[in-house]
Amino acid sequence: MVVAGDAPVGVAQDLPQDRKWMDRSAALIDSVADAVFVLDAAGRLVETNPAALELTGAKSIDQIPDTPEQFILRYLIRNPAGSLLVPAQLVGMRALAGERVTNSESLLRTVHGRELYVSSSAAPTRDQEGRIVGAVVVCRDITGRRQREKDLQALLRLSRALAESMDPGHLLDTVLNEVGGVLGPGPTMVFLAEPEQRGVGLRAHRYCSASQVAEASFFPLDGDFPAARVLRTGQAEVCYEPPIVTLPLFARGHPVGVIHCEPLLGDELMTRDLAVFSSMADQIAMALQNAELFARVQEERLRLKAVIDSLPEAVLLTDRTGRLMASNQAAEELCGSPIPVGFSLDREDRKLLDFYHPTGERCPVGRWPLVRALRTGEPCTGEEMLVQHPGGHRIPILMNAAPLRGSDGNVDGAVAVFQSISALKEVERLKDDFISIAAHELRTPVTSIKGFAQLLYRRFRLETPGAVGTEEIRGLEVIIQQAERLARLTGTILDVSRLDLGSMQLQMEGLDLGALVQEVTGRMQITTDRHTITVHYRGRGESLAVLGDAGRLEQVLGNLVANAVKYSPGGGEVRVEIGREGDQVVVAVQDQGIGIPAEQQGLIFGRFYRAKNVSQPGFSGLGLGLYLASEILARHGGRIWVDSQPGAGSTFYFSLPALPDEDRE
Repeated sequence: MVVAGDAPVGVAQDLPQDRKWMDRSAALIDSVADAVFVLDAAGRLVETNPAALELTGAKSIDQIPDTPEQFILRYLIRNPAGSLLVPAQLVGMRALAGERVTNSESLLRTVHGRELYVSSSAAPTRDQEGRIVGAVVVCRDITGRRQREKDLQALLRLSRALAESMDPGHLLDTVLNEVGGVLGPGPTMVFLAEPEQRGVGLRAHRYCSASQVAEASFFPLDGDFPAARVLRTGQAEVCYEPPIVTLPLFARGHPVGVIHCEPLLGDELMTRDLAVFSSMADQIAMALQNAELFARVQEERLRLKAVIDSLPEAVLLTDRTGRLMASNQAAEELCGSPIPVGFSLDREDRKLLDFYHPTGERCPVGRWPLVRALRTGEPCTGEEMLVQHPGGHRIPILMNAAPLRGSDGNVDGAVAVFQSISALKEVERLKDDFISIAAHELRTPVTSIKGFAQLLYRRFRLETPGAVGTEEIRGLEVIIQQAERLARLTGTILDVSRLDLGSMQLQMEGLDLGALVQEVTGRMQITTDRHTITVHYRGRGESLAVLGDAGRLEQVLGNLVANAVKYSPGGGEVRVEIGREGDQVVVAVQDQGIGIPAEQQGLIFGRFYRAKNVSQPGFSGLGLGLYLASEILARHGGRIWVDSQPGAGSTFYFSLPALPDEDRE
């Protein structure tokens, strides 16, 4: 039997059948859209598909080095930080060592000189005795995705800067930071137009020498200098040897200034990022001009109205009393109707303007980011909300709000900038649907693998004792254990999907939480011989009855006790306490383990979050257990919290409303 990725893919009963299977396998590999590399036991390349040739730029497999060392040097295989890999770090070599690798990202340079981000997965192939005889590596070019993510982040940061600060100095610092993030370190200068002096003056710079700053302090507009020439013509100038780029900053056709950069990252990267840099220039120009306009907001309201009307994002502007001073067409389109000047936010006229939390609950006016920025004097950024449309539907938006201060430093008003994120939400919904469907589809093959493995195990152990050696028996045990683990992971992902879709059903009934604690701890004690799991009661005689779903509360308890065991590698006591505190039943699970850093304790109940001190070999997990526990408890009207110190263990608490005497059975 030949095994790939620890799962049977075929049986070679005789040579003709084996050859037929190999032909089918080769055809299948060729049809795969992702690049496939097949390695032998020594790590040498023995087979590829057309996608692999396209990825590397090779014309045939003969042009691809067949040893790990040569492959690394030929394609400059690096980790995302840019460090060259060693052979043992290649996913194929890791698979040959018995590891299953999923979505490992790296950088490579093709024979044509293109820099690519690649996501690679690998699995070992085994013979019928279970020995590793090779590996299969599947690679996907994710350069476009990574570049789009980078572009979106850069553009979003600039958009937020417009709402967070109207201070020109802070804004110029933001521009320098974002330009450096795209083109990398290198001398960067921002020149602003000075119409009265008919020239451009240097306003901000980074990585420039004193002599460069002195020479570039001011250029007359009619001079033959890059900054003056670009501002005069409105045309960008790009030089690749050495790399230099000078871009005009135009806002609504008005010249604002010039950005001059001398990046140090090379021609290829500069060429790749030039498009997004050009897109950023429009936002930079808009932000720079708006900083000047908002400084004169009281004196130039009409001009301000023209400015914000040209913005693609929706904008609402209020005075210090919370009355609307201006809104733009994008805001009217998102809100579904014009919002009249003078409209007071304190009137709570929900027919004209209404916002909801992402959960669907109506957001009180006092919690609107625009109102909070006005009242507290602090910016509110990156807040997801729903805006009510007169048509009856609600549009998801991302809102940023910031206070506007006068020359005396007092808050004179506030501005909110928001935009529809319906497309992003649709992508998120499709992702969740895919995860849910994939998890459902995985359950059937996992159940089959586990069932057949158990059948073989019983046959070998009971029906033909002594016929199979210890290695075969252990192999079946590993298959069963891993199938059970995969089933648990699948179940966890399905639970998360149910929570996201709001389809998790609870079978509520009165139950004795103390008895449930005894049952769970007794079962968990069987799983460890290095820990002593003890149960202690506070205030004996008081009722520990609650209203809840026994299966889900068992899931919460099991997760907390399992974590206490897992994160206490040195063993010791796992102490479970339960008792009444007023109208609440409180359970505490205390361990003597590695603990959790204080700054991360507020994050561990989030989805897919794991503390940094457990993100290392030996502490496996998806970071979903505590998220599920907190969500299940919230649906029971309870809550969960933690008290922990690194190196001194952790105590997880959760509480549930006690069942009133008259409601007990």
